[in-house]
Amino acid sequence: MAGKTLIDSVVHLARKRSLLDRPACARLAVLMQAAGIVTVEQARRFVLGPAGIDPLMAQRLVEHLPQPDQVKFGAYTPYAHLADGGMGSVWLAGDADDRLVVVKTMRGNLAGNKEVAHRFERETRYMMEIRHPRVVHCLDHGAASDGTLFMVLEFEPSGDLRELVHAEGILPEALALAIVHQVADGLGEAHRHQLIHRDIKPANIFCDREGRAKLADFGIARSTADTRTMLTMQGALVGSPFYMSPEQVVAAADLDIRSDIYALGAVLYYLLAGQDPYRGTLNEVLHAHRTAPVPDVTLVRPEVHPATIAVIAKAMAKKRDQRYPEPAAMLKDIAQALSGLGRLAGPSAPPSEVHDANTMTADLSGGEEPAAGNGDSVPTIAFPNTDTEATAAPSTAPPETSAVTTRRIQEVTINGPASSWAEGPTSPALVPIPRPKPKPAGGDAVEGDLATAMTNPWLVLMLADGTPLSLYARTQLLIGKLCEPPVELCLRKYPIAQWREDCLKISRQHLRLRYDAGLSRPLLTDLGSGNGTFLDGERLPIDETRPLDPGRTHRCNVAGVLDLDLKPILRAKPPIASLRGVGSEAGQHDCGLDRDHPIDALVITRLGNRPQMTSALVLRRLSLGGAGADLPVAGSTTTCELAVFHGRWLHRPGAAAPWSPLSEGTRLDLGGTTALAGPGHYLIFQDG
Repeated sequence: MAGKTLIDSVVHLARKRSLLDRPACARLAVLMQAAGIVTVEQARRFVLGPAGIDPLMAQRLVEHLPQPDQVKFGAYTPYAHLADGGMGSVWLAGDADDRLVVVKTMRGNLAGNKEVAHRFERETRYMMEIRHPRVVHCLDHGAASDGTLFMVLEFEPSGDLRELVHAEGILPEALALAIVHQVADGLGEAHRHQLIHRDIKPANIFCDREGRAKLADFGIARSTADTRTMLTMQGALVGSPFYMSPEQVVAAADLDIRSDIYALGAVLYYLLAGQDPYRGTLNEVLHAHRTAPVPDVTLVRPEVHPATIAVIAKAMAKKRDQRYPEPAAMLKDIAQALSGLGRLAGPSAPPSEVHDANTMTADLSGGEEPAAGNGDSVPTIAFPNTDTEATAAPSTAPPETSAVTTRRIQEVTINGPASSWAEGPTSPALVPIPRPKPKPAGGDAVEGDLATAMTNPWLVLMLADGTPLSLYARTQLLIGKLCEPPVELCLRKYPIAQWREDCLKISRQHLRLRYDAGLSRPLLTDLGSGNGTFLDGERLPIDETRPLDPGRTHRCNVAGVLDLDLKPILRAKPPIASLRGVGSEAGQHDCGLDRDHPIDALVITRLGNRPQMTSALVLRRLSLGGAGADLPVAGSTTTCELAVFHGRWLHRPGAAAPWSPLSEGTRLDLGGTTALAGPGHYLIFQDG
């Protein structure tokens, strides 16, 4: 079974880091199984070769596989590096029976301290005492041969709540309440063991394949028992700033379970509103937790029931003695709020019964208070099937043929389309751009062998003066100062030595720019940057998505130090069904001339500092060069056109000319200057 666990790790890694979409992940799993992959080195060679993955994506994927000198974590063999955090790293690994587990390590500078190591071991043992169906289990702990401290957690393949809201939008009220009810149930068990979680947030709550929520990551938990020590230093600020209680903001030494209850109330607000309770810079958010009124969810969702509003208000009260004293009290009010919504199944209702467009089913008996700590007492949730036509009223048809069918959370978790999970939140206020469905035009001509065209989703055109132009055949772009994956467009000011202070103000992963096919427009999201983002002169709240209007140039200020112009280019021609001599593969790629996007491209222009380093998302095609071009090039007197078709780059000297494959090393004549085509690389962002 070693091969299966390794393959599962590689596939989960590709999904979690949004390197491959769902079909590509499924295909990779089948191919790796057929090839008999059983070692990491075999997996590395296979991904880079026979797997047939885009070279850039393949390289990114293997970068997160362990190197030959990677130490084992005791009996646990590392297979894939999932993430780095404030305390250490997170790995997927196989245990002695080659079952998949998660290994969290402690940073070396902490692990080398004997006192810290002793406390880490002791606190991990306390966490292992918690055994509850609403809590991801801590299975083991230890130290690797190089002294690295680690804890071993149950592997949960489903997605977290932040990913869920990003993919689905704001949740139905009954669903949000039922999820928080389950988390409060698990929190009650932690309270019984005298533990405070201290980092409750959407990203630390998972929805499993049965539609049930689980609380994860007790990595910075601490005990309230007098006989137990604290892993973190007194006075240290730990946790997520967007979900911290007022007393946690000031690093109070006497934290208790009411701090977690505050965070859980903030999570309920997030699930209903689709945004964090308080937004702004880090200091503004921390100050708001201490002084601002409890946020009013009805400003976003006027229809939310008063009983639900009361749960949020009591959980998030600024004064501790005004909050729920323990999770059991919060459980009672949530159950009553659910009953008030009429979403609970009656005593005789079958668990699979479809109730209405919210389609929530529950194990709770109608109106009765659930027993805390009993995993079978919590609600079971189902989503409307968005793949079918749903009516507004309940269907009278049998469940298996109902017009309102249901699908379990498993189908919108990590097992769902990876692209929708990675793209970021969508504001419920946005509506798609109305447009007619044009009939695809006949094919244009191609001269040359299309198989010779570049397939790299990131293309660099190097101008004769050494200026790079970055073109991305993608629907989204991660932007920040980090000059390596996952960032794709690195923002710095040049020369870096002169502008070092300004460069430091740009966050490593600052913002996300993406095209939403459903809304037919580009969207911009600040990713929690330290110094903020402004769009058209207005601060962009953290994790809130703002649309860009097609045909209009938007001004984006990054961290107060660098201005960008963002210009969506309206589609010039209808989609092309095929190119003469090339078969149709409609639906195989997100970008291309055959796609029905109302926008051809989105041009990103730097202002003031190296303005010639222009970039663009190429959804269909783009003209560059002289006057009238979508992407102007200084010194150019003619215009050429670039496009993507079936994942391959094409070019032509004018709109009436046939297309030619754009191969690596192709030199484009722009009249007065030239551009040399090649695959994208991070060296272009280094100081020059």
